[in-house]
Amino acid sequence: MKTRGRILATAMLLAALSALPAAAEKAPRRLIVAVEAKGGDAYSVAELLQLSRSLMAAIQAGGVQILLLDWGLDPFPVDNPDSVSDEVKRTADCWLVVTVGGGRKSPALSIRSFDALLKRETIDGKLQLDAAFELPDPPAATWEKLVGMVAGAYPPVDTDQPLKSTVADRPALWTQDLALLTLHATPGTVIEGLDGEARTVGEDGTLKESVRSPATYLLTATHPDQLPLETRLYSRATGR
Repeated sequence: MKTRGRILATAMLLAALSALPAAAEKAPRRLIVAVEAKGGDAYSVAELLQLSRSLMAAIQAGGVQILLLDWGLDPFPVDNPDSVSDEVKRTADCWLVVTVGGGRKSPALSIRSFDALLKRETIDGKLQLDAAFELPDPPAATWEKLVGMVAGAYPPVDTDQPLKSTVADRPALWTQDLALLTLHATPGTVIEGLDGEARTVGEDGTLKESVRSPATYLLTATHPDQLPLETRLYSRATGR
């Protein structure tokens, strides 16, 4: 997997992680999301990126407790998922590939999703949309049925009764640890991508949040006087 296909900007934040104990709780799955086009009217690279981001935003807005990892524009090896790099296997435990086909006026979606921990396909179906995508920013309602399918396939897991991964050296799907994440940014910067609501950096330029560890977060920082930036953060506690 090519790094440049998933990282849209240079790292925007300095993060300091330290482990904190936490009680057992419901922990989210970690899902790779890929949107591709095949047949029918072609979609540009920019349009596929817009579709991918709007789908991820719809999943988050739908209250689905899933941590998302954007695959980017490289073709996903849907028929050979074992070829995914070890890095991804350590940071995600399931994947979703949406292939857009048909005409632009009535797109048809082919949907496949695989649970890498349980080693089984969880979604294999098709959806026919009634109208064209409202690019560049399709509304969340466009993905409503698909979001419901994802929510049903990957509910949070009980940390008291964890599943067992069959992949060597992969961190557990859940965690009974939290990490203290410290972000440094311009005061007033809005940070999105952490669990729950967006956070705003205080006057001291520092934001401290407890996050799941290990876990992957796709963070976006916006400020009225700065260009928006995005980075992917993998948190892993380094001590107990």
